[in-house]
Amino acid sequence: NDCPEIQKKINEVAYKKNSLEELFLSYYNCTGSGIKFHKKTEKTVVEFGALAGASLTILKFGGTNSFNLSADYSPSVNFTAGLFMDVIIPRSRGRWSVCNELIYSSYKVSGQHDDYVNANNYTIVYTTLGYGYLKMNNMARYRFPVGKFFLYGNAGISNGVAIHETNYSKTESTFYSQTNYTEGKALGYTRKYEIGFNLGVGARYKKFSLEMRYEWGNGMSSYLYLISRTHRFYTFLTYRF
Repeated sequence: NDCPEIQKKINEVAYKKNSLEELFLSYYNCTGSGIKFHKKTEKTVVEFGALAGASLTILKFGGTNSFNLSADYSPSVNFTAGLFMDVIIPRSRGRWSVCNELIYSSYKVSGQHDDYVNANNYTIVYTTLGYGYLKMNNMARYRFPVGKFFLYGNAGISNGVAIHETNYSKTESTFYSQTNYTEGKALGYTRKYEIGFNLGVGARYKKFSLEMRYEWGNGMSSYLYLISRTHRFYTFLTYRF
């Protein structure tokens, strides 16, 4: 009653936070009343930073067509680095965010498979496989305060594109006194795109964070009956700009 012109705005208001907020502000301006409390709309906060660390990769093969590749491959330890963008979700007290990373990750493993019939008849296959990926990681992250620190956990997906490849195989075949050597590709057809799943935990102090992460990937095999699996373990040190 003390602001006749507000009625039109009431009839047009939408049941949305911004629309309702504008209605109340219009009423206060119309009546000249003082605002005792006004909760400001939370804005989306975006944090940028860099990360660097090490990865340990274990490669496994399975399926019905893994004969020459079923070996115990040595784990591969490599340097990894990248950039990240952490989008903090409004109205979550800063606890929920969507973390997006662009990183470089690589590995190179070697192993051998022995097909032994007897001392005069055996075959040894030596294999070296290595890949370097440019990866985009997208993860949901939850963090909570513990004293001066923030502990957090995140989970999400990883999409990687291979930018270089090592695909080598050497076969040594011995039959009595004759030994033959052949060299070529370990895999005739490989997949350049790898999808994976991430799960990690970490701790943050001011601008620095330390994180441990596990990643499962579907490897490089594009054969139906040859399954490749990569298991990566990361240790990251991150810095927010």
